[in-house]
Amino acid sequence: MFSVKVGKKEIEFWFSHPVKQPFEVEGLTGRVVDDNRRCTIATIEVNGKYESQGVAVCHTIDHFRKATGRKVALANALFKFSKDERIAVWKEYHKHCCV
Repeated sequence: MFSVKVGKKEIEFWFSHPVKQPFEVEGLTGRVVDDNRRCTIATIEVNGKYESQGVAVCHTIDHFRKATGRKVALANALFKFSKDERIAVWKEYHKHCCV
């Protein structure tokens, strides 16, 4: 779990990498797929309350890479945050994760 303080907000975020069945992927993303897919899910809480979730779904012909999935999922999860909050979260992410 990662944690960063921006003003009065304590932003926490973490990742999971499950294999999801087609109906689960459709429920998360609204996309229809035909088989099981590896996913990366970024979850964000602000001051201990759920705020946002971003999902990256790996195509069956692609190689699953946690780093790539994390970046896509985190970018999706940060969509509604302010620029200062996004910058702080990305700096915290890059302190702990390689490229």
